[in-house]
Amino acid sequence: MIDSVGGAPYVAGCLAMLVRGSAEEVPFVADSRVRSEAAPAPAALPVIPLRELLPWVLFAGAVLFVLYYLIGAEQGATSVFSGSWLHEFVHDGRHLLAFPCH
Repeated sequence: MIDSVGGAPYVAGCLAMLVRGSAEEVPFVADSRVRSEAAPAPAALPVIPLRELLPWVLFAGAVLFVLYYLIGAEQGATSVFSGSWLHEFVHDGRHLLAFPCH
């Protein structure tokens, strides 16, 4: 209970307040540092309707599906891009994600 600004006088004021029962009798304690205001009510969480959320979920799913294909299946017979540059670019990531590629 030692305040970095007030130190021992603050502690003595707090003890005096506890003994006497009010902060008004102890002028040091009745300053701006002691507040008896109620805590503010917590902010309510916003409600997002499913109709507004659904397009973003579908877009994120499509992007993740394309990334999954490019990292996991872009080689051989299902290859969209010619050559092996994309395979080599994501090669270590494929092993990290446990995709077989050899």
